[in-house]
Amino acid sequence: MILTTPASRRSEKKWTQASQTRGIIRKLMSIQRQAALLITGAMTTTATDILNIHAALLPLPLEIERHQHRAAIRLLTLPEEHPLSDRIKDGARNQRRTYHFSPIHDLMARYGLKPNYMEKRRAVRYEASWDPKLTVNIWEGFQGYVGTSAILYRNGQETNAICYRLGSDKYHEVYEGVCVGLILALHLAREEELAESISIWADSTAAIAATDTNKSGSSHYLLDIFHHALTALQACHPDIPVTISWIPGHIGVEGNERADQEAKKATTGRSSQKEKLPTQLHRPLPHSQTATICTFRQKLEKHHNKQWRKSPRFAQFQCIDPSDATTAS
Repeated sequence: MILTTPASRRSEKKWTQASQTRGIIRKLMSIQRQAALLITGAMTTTATDILNIHAALLPLPLEIERHQHRAAIRLLTLPEEHPLSDRIKDGARNQRRTYHFSPIHDLMARYGLKPNYMEKRRAVRYEASWDPKLTVNIWEGFQGYVGTSAILYRNGQETNAICYRLGSDKYHEVYEGVCVGLILALHLAREEELAESISIWADSTAAIAATDTNKSGSSHYLLDIFHHALTALQACHPDIPVTISWIPGHIGVEGNERADQEAKKATTGRSSQKEKLPTQLHRPLPHSQTATICTFRQKLEKHHNKQWRKSPRFAQFQCIDPSDATTAS
């Protein structure tokens, strides 16, 4: 007769689930190998790690990690009113609980995620449409940080300047910088009392197009701030036309060098004083979903490179292609 305790039964259940998971992963690895053979046209005796390198594929365990992390980040972007929001917060608070450990708890504990640090994406946004208008410049990262600036010109003369540092490029992307630049531009324009027209110039077609859509997407909360700023501007100046225009790299725009200087200043940590910034930018911005996912992907690629260097085929393959695993072709 064999007696089992609840603890032993739980351990047995976990061991069984882990065994089943490993079996599924082995089957998926076999499928991935077949796909890599079709992609590369290699012989069936070719080692799997060599196939992954030439097919530009992450090893399946790392690919699963990537998808798990992406799913976890997507959960963190759910708005407060979503039914899962409280469950996700509970999962982040109780990452070490030993009872009723749900998949949400597992995801939060595995990647050490914090819901309060992530941007929120609403499913439905209000409609916004206006003509595409101030000079906006985005500095595409300097010393690992992202910053943006806006320079106000009146009749060809600079009258005001403002800059803002978003933070590390691990958690923020250039697209966010463009959106913040648009917000800064409207903030400066609102203080102008004698302006007859306002023109904002930006070199990001994606950001400009996003100002005219109600679709939910990464960093759309910044566009919502932009919409509110535009509404406030139109309330102060109801008859003033506002235009947002695209230009390639700010070519031919007066004050471009000054905008570069201010944006670079922001990336080095010297943002404008809080009193000069919009109230929504007084606190650090939440992490970008896209930037966080890209950063984790880079982490997985580095891990793949380390695995490849430990492979017995690494030394032989170096004679053919000295590239890392994630850059070999």
